[in-house]
Amino acid sequence: MGSGKENTAAAAAALARRVLSSRAGVNGEEGAGGGVVLTSPEKRMTVEEWIYHNAGLAEQMLRGECEGMVEAFEREGGRARGVLEGLVVD
Repeated sequence: MGSGKENTAAAAAALARRVLSSRAGVNGEEGAGGGVVLTSPEKRMTVEEWIYHNAGLAEQMLRGECEGMVEAFEREGGRARGVLEGLVVD
């Protein structure tokens, strides 16, 4: 089994791939080899700035997904509670 650092690195790499793949073909365009097309502001960024920029995009994406999961959990929990409250116990 891998270490915690390896698992974290693998998860971060997977999330980075998802963020970048969600941006591929911006405005119907593709970069060299089908990669990411940089926006004008991104073209003016340093590599470090671009990495932080993409980390922010990944954070927003992950936050949205997690909030959706929490909402679904709460919705299903409410349904379950309704069923349990409707049970007649003798």
